[in-house]
Amino acid sequence: MPKGERDRRKKRREVDVGQSLAQLHHLLPLEPSSFRSGLIIRCERLLITPLRQFEPGDLRVMLHQRFYPETLVPLALPLLEGEPLLAAELYPGDLLSSVLHQTADFWSDSPDLFIRTQAVADQALLGAELFESTRRDIEDFKARTGPVSR
Repeated sequence: MPKGERDRRKKRREVDVGQSLAQLHHLLPLEPSSFRSGLIIRCERLLITPLRQFEPGDLRVMLHQRFYPETLVPLALPLLEGEPLLAAELYPGDLLSSVLHQTADFWSDSPDLFIRTQAVADQALLGAELFESTRRDIEDFKARTGPVSR
């Protein structure tokens, strides 16, 4: 378990899915990037999209880019708890891989989400459709974060 679990336990506020990430994190007005790749255009669009309109693939993209995991991981986890190897866009387990991609500091600051994610990762390891890349992501996650201590 990440260090300082007892010190960092806090009541997690429910995410207002009627707002966008830009609204929740006070990013307005947004200035478009001068570099116009497909990924940047999509991320800029998603920053101003109400969270209730996010599809699993949108969560995958934003989490893989490490945009506001404190807001997006709580939205992704219920999906993953129901289907650990959910194929958001690319392959079975792609959403899980993006959740696991968050920094060790994020998991240290979010022990409640860490415990839930660890349980999803353990369940995914039992899956017949587990891609090797997802298995590696789970192993890397466990190596970076350590075991669960309850």
